[in-house]
Amino acid sequence: MLLNSSVASAQIRVAVEDGSANGTGNEIVDQLNANTNHNFDATLVFSTDIDTVQKLNDYDVVIVSHSGMGPSDQDWTVQM
Repeated sequence: MLLNSSVASAQIRVAVEDGSANGTGNEIVDQLNANTNHNFDATLVFSTDIDTVQKLNDYDVVIVSHSGMGPSDQDWTVQM
């Protein structure tokens, strides 16, 4: 990720979508929030937390942890 210096100091709101029972979303959230080079505010979310434009507008970046093709990801696929 490349950010210019003026953006790097601003808080970057990140949604990490992880609806699976054995997902690694918490690990991604922890890694982003521990980053000292950028001001990430990462939050673990589920598909229902980001299923409308209004809800997506709460974040600057959305990380989708699965492809949406597995049986446990159908809720996300349908919503999108």
